[in-house]
Amino acid sequence: MNKLLTLFLLFSLNAFSQFKLMDKKLEEKSFQSLNRPSTENKLSNFLKQRIHPDELISLDYSTNPNLDNSIRAQFEVDQMGKPWNFRIYTGKRDLNKKLEKLLKEFLLEEVPNLSDLHQAKNKIQLLSKEGDKSIINASSVIVSDYPPVFDNYQDNSTLSTQKEANKKKLNADSSISDVFERFPISGDCQNIAFNDAYDCFKTYLENFIINNLNNDLLKKEEIIGELKTNIHFKIDKKGQLKDLKCYSYNETIEKEIIRILNLFAAKIIKPARRNGIAFESAVNRIVLLYIVEDLTKTKISNLENNLFTKHFRQELSTKNINSANLTPRRPVIKLLFSFNKKGNLSNIETNTKNEKLSKSIIRAFKKFPLDLINLDKSIDRIYSLNIIRNVTDKKQVLCDNEFQWISVGNFKQCYKCKDIDNIKEFNIDQIQNYIVNKFNSKNDSYKLTKSSGLPKPPFINLQAYISQEGTLQINNMVKTEKISTTNTKDPILSQIKSIIEQMPKYLKPPLKNGKPHRFEMGYIPFELIKH
Repeated sequence: MNKLLTLFLLFSLNAFSQFKLMDKKLEEKSFQSLNRPSTENKLSNFLKQRIHPDELISLDYSTNPNLDNSIRAQFEVDQMGKPWNFRIYTGKRDLNKKLEKLLKEFLLEEVPNLSDLHQAKNKIQLLSKEGDKSIINASSVIVSDYPPVFDNYQDNSTLSTQKEANKKKLNADSSISDVFERFPISGDCQNIAFNDAYDCFKTYLENFIINNLNNDLLKKEEIIGELKTNIHFKIDKKGQLKDLKCYSYNETIEKEIIRILNLFAAKIIKPARRNGIAFESAVNRIVLLYIVEDLTKTKISNLENNLFTKHFRQELSTKNINSANLTPRRPVIKLLFSFNKKGNLSNIETNTKNEKLSKSIIRAFKKFPLDLINLDKSIDRIYSLNIIRNVTDKKQVLCDNEFQWISVGNFKQCYKCKDIDNIKEFNIDQIQNYIVNKFNSKNDSYKLTKSSGLPKPPFINLQAYISQEGTLQINNMVKTEKISTTNTKDPILSQIKSIIEQMPKYLKPPLKNGKPHRFEMGYIPFELIKH
């Protein structure tokens, strides 16, 4: 594994949400066509003998995995054929536990080949609504969802054997006591539980990205520590990767990750399936790359002899230095500061949570003769200096040769701004004003207004950044209160996107050490007021 990088993947606790069926209506329609509920099948009769009708009064049908006036059980099966990880929600805790116990008993007694489902997420309908009354109306077929299959085999003969196994077809007319098809997850991910299959895929994707990253490019971009990347792609019914999107530190890194994911597309053997029927699925995740600095002997020697290193070594005690908490996410302790309109230091801080160490670094910095350095004191700049590093597994003061800096840019000239915080607030205010003034609410039921602080629902949060070209770009749009975020034809979303596309560029684009640079704006909030 490449020594330059350590990579971790962050996922939701519900792993299957990372491979989701795209269309909820289609997903529901497929369940209805496959599960074949009956009030007189073996499972329904089994439950009727053990559940009194009074227990079915005032049930909650609104909680997932319930849908379409039905209460469903979701479960998994381990390698030994034991059902586990049940999700049953009726709104009654005692009834939930009772149904879980009964369903587990039924499955173990009536499904001799239950272990064949150990790589699936399985759903069974138990109850349904008939008017205002809840009745026992259980599935005759288990509906099983399988993730996409990826090739991580080195042995082609093994791969051929697996592909042959994948050609089997499920008999959708079989009852839940019949034999179910088993769709293996490829490579080393075989013969493990459903959640572990996803963990195995995550590890495989992790290694694939690491092994294919262009490390010279990372060095050139001078990235150290955490590199967050948002990845989105779909796997269609044919197992083809499409609609690949990536958002990262800058366009160069995005292109590199997309290049790697396009290579990864060739590894998809089979799409996600439900009872043997292929479905389009989506992958949405945050990938965190932790990039370790490549400290050569020459670089260490160079850094040891600069003015900053000599100053901070003199000012910081060994106890201060050893108290630094260096992690893959934060491999260096750095100082950050800016200037106000009067040319005085402002917003001096560090990236450590150790208050004593932070105060010591700031105190030492204030003693440094900044007049010796010809720093530009523009109020839109944030300066930084790496101070404490890990050198051969030892924490040391080893400072950069010079201050690094980024500028936040100016949407318009701000004559009243006194410091960088004023500029940030001014930029957001000007962007909000522009969008609100251009928004036409005549043909819509909502009026758009700008918001400060925590917006009241219904609202829109634009997660925005300023591109290297100085244009406002939206990374994500979030809307609440029954206003869909997934409907690309939504008139409010469409109009806002159109306004942003026509928005003028920043008067003064953001820079990093004098070169064009992407700058994160965070959230820009708007409230929606109904006419």
